[in-house]
Amino acid sequence: AQKHHCRACGNGFCSDCSCQSKPVPWRGWGYDAVRVCAKCFASTDHPPDEELTEEYLAADITAWKVSECIKTAASVVKSVVEVPASMVTDSVRPDYWVPDVDIIECYQCKSPITQDKHHCRGCGQGFCSDCTSSKRQVPDRGWTYPVRVCDTCSLTL
Repeated sequence: AQKHHCRACGNGFCSDCSCQSKPVPWRGWGYDAVRVCAKCFASTDHPPDEELTEEYLAADITAWKVSECIKTAASVVKSVVEVPASMVTDSVRPDYWVPDVDIIECYQCKSPITQDKHHCRGCGQGFCSDCTSSKRQVPDRGWTYPVRVCDTCSLTL
């Protein structure tokens, strides 16, 4: 199943659980409707329009938008050309990320990882969910909004 990210909360969901859309200007997506999860679609827990500042509206989400475009293009290519899925997936990842095929255990706790591999947006290593529960901005890597980071990077960012 293809995973999509809710533009309001940033969490990953399957297509069925993230098929709603609404404007999310307080997260930097402007006033065009974008993909959100069912919970965020129903939620009214965000700043009212009159409290949105230029900082909110001008938030730089370029890295995320570019990544989304590349992933979409890669999925189209993958559906047309017979290539291993891991090759396409790894080709759209940032250069500093460890390739998925090389991640067999969590970099921090050393527990085996078979599914749900997560990359720290700071160091690029592979981790389990428990060791990447923090979110921080990583502006040196182009992430100017809070993104998943490992416990070590969360202390230094």
